[in-house]
Amino acid sequence: MQPNDELKPNASPSPNTETTQTNRFGPAEPAEIDGIIDLMLSRQPAYWMRKASRVDLRAFLVYSVDSSNAVILTARPRGGLSPIGYVFAIIDSRRFWSGFSLRNPFLAMRIAFHRLIRLRELRRKEQALAKANPAAAGLPAFSWSPSREECARIIGLYVRKEYHNQGVAMDLYFSLFDALRAKECARVEEYAAPNYVEFAGKFPKVCGWSLQPCVCGGYKISRAL
Repeated sequence: MQPNDELKPNASPSPNTETTQTNRFGPAEPAEIDGIIDLMLSRQPAYWMRKASRVDLRAFLVYSVDSSNAVILTARPRGGLSPIGYVFAIIDSRRFWSGFSLRNPFLAMRIAFHRLIRLRELRRKEQALAKANPAAAGLPAFSWSPSREECARIIGLYVRKEYHNQGVAMDLYFSLFDALRAKECARVEEYAAPNYVEFAGKFPKVCGWSLQPCVCGGYKISRAL
C-alpha cells in the first residue's frame, strides 16, 4: 500500500494486492488460539500478560474469540496452519471485562491486580519525567477514552519479523477498521511507545491516526471510523 494524500479518515484504501494474494486475513478461529498465544509471547502487548501462564492466556483468548465486545483478526499464509500476525481490539471495555469476570473470576482478579500495579508504576514514571522536563509537565497523562459502545481500544498488533515490510500490519489495521465499522464503532484508539514516530513510517498518515503526545513519552493515537 502506498501513501495516499487524498485518503480520508473514514475510508479504507484498496487492499494490498500482494499481501491479500498470499495471505488470508479474517476473524481468529478457535484452532488459531495457540498460534496467537505464540505471537503474544513474542511481544506481550499488555503488562499483565508478562505475569500470565499459557493456560491463563488461553482462557483469555477463548473468551475473547467468542465475545461480541472483542475483535481478533489474524493473518495467515494461504495453506499455512499458524497465523503470522494478529490484531486484537476491545469494544466497550467495561462490558468486555465485566463479561470476562463472570466467566473467569479468579483470573480476572489477578489481571486487575497487575493492571493496577502497572498503572501506579506509570504514574510514578510520569511524575518523575514531568519533574525532570518542565516542558513535558504540560502534556496529558495517557488515558483511554471512557468506555462506550462505539469506542474500541487496540490491545495488541504483532507480525512475525520474517513478514515485516510486506504490508501485513497495514492490512491487519484496515481489516480491523472495517470489522469495527460493521459493529457500529465510531472511534478506535491505541497506545504507542515513545519510539513510535521514529519507526512508524507511513502508518500515521495512511491510517489517518491523530497523535497526542503524553507525559510518559508515548502517544495516544486515535482515529474516527
